[in-house]
Amino acid sequence: MDTISFDSLDMDDEDRYCTDAGPFTGEATTSYPDGSQYATQQFKDGFKDGPEREFHQNGRLAMEGEWKYGIQIGVHREWYEDGTPKTELDYTNGLPTVKRFNPDGTPAGRRRN
Repeated sequence: MDTISFDSLDMDDEDRYCTDAGPFTGEATTSYPDGSQYATQQFKDGFKDGPEREFHQNGRLAMEGEWKYGIQIGVHREWYEDGTPKTELDYTNGLPTVKRFNPDGTPAGRRRN
């Protein structure tokens, strides 16, 4: 799988992520200024397709989710810097069901967007 910097990608008129060679298939990464990993995203034919992950600067996972041909699918999760759950978005039935958590991990509420 080809891996490039996310900064190397541009959007075309059809909202696809592209390189000079056309719609991108592979993995794009982004780093913090200190060189530590910030994010990874997989693409297929210019669309987000596969896992997406973002990291806090301390190295802990900040967000993860799955995409299929540019559409969010499954459960996307976010965490506070200490690893405590922050948000859970469940795209199983199209529109997400959202669960939010307080910094101490207690549920902050649940709603349908």
